[in-house]
This record gives sequence, C-alpha cells and structure tokens, in this order.
Amino acid sequence: MQRGEHRSGGLQQIHDDLAEAFAISRQFGRPDAIGAVGELLAQVLAMAGDCEQELQVLALAEEAFATIGDRDGVQRVRALRLEIAGH
Repeated sequence: MQRGEHRSGGLQQIHDDLAEAFAISRQFGRPDAIGAVGELLAQVLAMAGDCEQELQVLALAEEAFATIGDRDGVQRVRALRLEIAGH
C-alpha cells in the first residue's frame, strides 16, 4: 500500500495477501500479528467498501492489541471504527 499499488489495480492482490496473513496469524494464535495485520486488512476492506467485514476484523485486532497491552494499537483501531461509524 505504501508503494501506491492499491491505486494501480493491485488492491485485490493486497487484500488477498493480507487476508491470508491474517488467517495464518489467527490459526497460530499470534495476537501481535493479528493486531498488526488486522489493522492493515481493515484499511484495505474500507477501500473496497466492505464495512461489515472491516468491523469484524477491527474487533479481532482490538482484542489482540488489548491482549498484548498495546494501548496505541487499541487507540488506532478504535479511531478506525469511529471513522466507519461516521460514514
């Protein structure tokens, strides 16, 4: 996403890669990865207009960040949720 590939037709590939990483993170029970990847995946889902799935991913990411005591991560995820609620 930092390279701008989401603007040049690469959004689906970014989504697929993040969705796979998120599933693997959940499978292995890695809250650090669930939070980090979930935060990115939620942003991609928002770009694609999938707010329902985005909210589900954000809930899991927030829980993961809370589990590891990452207050900044929790705050970022909450801010994304508020952004969605405003739309």
